[in-house]
Amino acid sequence: MRIVPKRLRLLALAAAVGMALANLLAVPVAPAGDLDWLASSKSIPACATPVWPDVAGTTTDVALTSLASSATASGCWYTTCTGNSNMARLYFSPSASLQNQGTADVPWFDWLGSSNAAPLAPYNNRQHPLLTWNLYRIAGNGQIEQIGRGGVKHAWYATNVGCECYGGNILWAGANSGNGSGCSDTYTAGNNNESRRLGPRSEILPKDAVWGRCGSLWDPTCSGVANDHGIGAPAHRMMVRESDLAPALNPGAQYVFEGWYLIRGEDNPDNNFRHAYGSSNWNGSNWSSFNYSGAQVSGPVIEAWAAQPVPPGGAAQIETLVTAEGRVKLAVRVSALGGGFYRYDYALMNLDFARPYTEGAEPNLRVLRNRGFERFAVALADATSLSSIEAADGAGLIPVWTANSVGAEVVFSAATATGTLDWGTLLRFSFVAARPPVPSTATLGVQEPGSPASYSIATLAPGSMFMDGFED
Repeated sequence: MRIVPKRLRLLALAAAVGMALANLLAVPVAPAGDLDWLASSKSIPACATPVWPDVAGTTTDVALTSLASSATASGCWYTTCTGNSNMARLYFSPSASLQNQGTADVPWFDWLGSSNAAPLAPYNNRQHPLLTWNLYRIAGNGQIEQIGRGGVKHAWYATNVGCECYGGNILWAGANSGNGSGCSDTYTAGNNNESRRLGPRSEILPKDAVWGRCGSLWDPTCSGVANDHGIGAPAHRMMVRESDLAPALNPGAQYVFEGWYLIRGEDNPDNNFRHAYGSSNWNGSNWSSFNYSGAQVSGPVIEAWAAQPVPPGGAAQIETLVTAEGRVKLAVRVSALGGGFYRYDYALMNLDFARPYTEGAEPNLRVLRNRGFERFAVALADATSLSSIEAADGAGLIPVWTANSVGAEVVFSAATATGTLDWGTLLRFSFVAARPPVPSTATLGVQEPGSPASYSIATLAPGSMFMDGFED
């Protein structure tokens, strides 16, 4: 159910609280699943003049606080679900709640609708948060794969629950709300599955949470006139092969759902993530919702994978690379296989790195490309004796990367120009070596030209015959 403001009620409210009628009439449809803010008796004298992000002395901190109890499952696509088909795909949509825990107020402007096209402060655009979500499988042998990743949900309205501000186009911080509590908002699974506000990741500059309106689904001609693209399911959903969920095909597997809000100017990006273990079950004719089990945890899934207990003889390490172009996490887990052999599993998560090519500037920004990495190389003592070399994209959306082990390096490369490791995506790289782990370095090659051409990040790799970095 959507809550549509009534103009007569707006007239009365405007007179009662001294708000400009034009501001009230500009409020769009509220997300379903929340209270009718117009029927409340909130006092809003403090919720009047926003303090925008990037103002000196303020912090922007919007935390993803809850994923509710499950992510809703929708029907099968491409073919009929059987419980274990490799062709049939289903998709899940989460409910996601957030709270403004900082001291800056966050813009939350809609784009769709004729009254919502004009650019606004503070960025001279229609800035709003962006939500995306992923699904991961941790196999019985401990290997991780990202088996589903969604498009981007464009938020359009903040209900401002738990504070004394009305709903509208600002998520108010505690310092600016009537009761000193940062305002909250929930987008239910139904809201997050709404076709008209779902789009591709390719339109986003992820580090800054900026959307390129020109050339987008909503404004392909850069006319400044909002367009409802009308593309329905399953476009821009998080599609998952049912064979990746079937228990008989995945013995001992664990599944983890991850939600992530991109907020412009965010000072605490790790709490924009939230993840939870869970499962979806086949009842003979349908898959259930993805029901969460255990505690929900702030932060990306790759951190939980790296922190799992290490079996005897193994090792684990996770590093974060922070650059002016975005952030990357590299986790490695080393498993002792016996007989002097070790399996090295590297999970490379491109959080929000992109070297974009754009045209114009806000509000008429056009994102031509926003690609990430085309090469992942690990330095090691001897690459000639490696076995079981593998690059894996669990979602099956990227052509399989090639692998080449020569001399003192094993190199994984994108198979095509469009098969890069882009933002919000995790790839796994694995091999078996007859050497224990020692400290080493991995190199990430950026696809687009520019400086630097590559970045380095610390990791673990097989040492030489007589080296063991874990002994004195």
